[in-house]
Amino acid sequence: MDVFQSIGQGIEKTLDALKDSKERIHYQAKKYSRQSKLRLEKSRVEGEIKRLYEDLGEAYYQSIEEGSDQAQRLLHELVAKLDQEKEILKALDNQLKQDLVEEAPGSKERTCPHCHEVLEEGDQFCSHCGSSMEETKVFKRGIFVDNVEILTKMCPNCGKQVSVHAKYCNRCGLDLENL
Repeated sequence: MDVFQSIGQGIEKTLDALKDSKERIHYQAKKYSRQSKLRLEKSRVEGEIKRLYEDLGEAYYQSIEEGSDQAQRLLHELVAKLDQEKEILKALDNQLKQDLVEEAPGSKERTCPHCHEVLEEGDQFCSHCGSSMEETKVFKRGIFVDNVEILTKMCPNCGKQVSVHAKYCNRCGLDLENL
C-alpha cells in the first residue's frame, strides 16, 4: 500500500506542478499580447504626434505670413491636440512599465503598479500611495490608467466602445467629433 500511496503522491505533485506551469505560461502569453497591443497603440500615437508637429509648423508659418486670428486659433487647437496625444503616450508608457514589474500568478510578492511598494495578500488599496488595485486593470474594452480610459471611449448614442480617435461610431454612425 505504501508504494501506491507514494506513487499517487508523486503523481499529485507532478500534476500540481504542471497546473502551476500552465498558469504561468497563460499569464505570460496574456502579458505579451497586452504589451504588443500597447506597443502598437504607442506607435500609432507617436505617428499622430509627429503629424501634429508637422501641422503645427505649417500653421505657425501661416500665422506669421497671414497674421490672422483664424491661424492663431488653429495653432491653439493643434497645441491642445498635441498635449492630449502626449498624455495618452505617457499613460501607455506607464502601462508598459507597470507590466514589467507585475508579478506572475503564484509569485510571493505583489507590488503596487503606481509606486511599486510591496502589497500584502488581499490588499485592495496601496498603503503607501493609496491607489486602488482595480484602477489599472486591462479590460477587453480598453485600458484604464487611474480610472481614465485611454484607448477607447463610449459612444453617447448607442454605448459602443470605440477608439478615442474615431470620428464616427462604427455601430450607429454618430459623428463623435461634433458633439
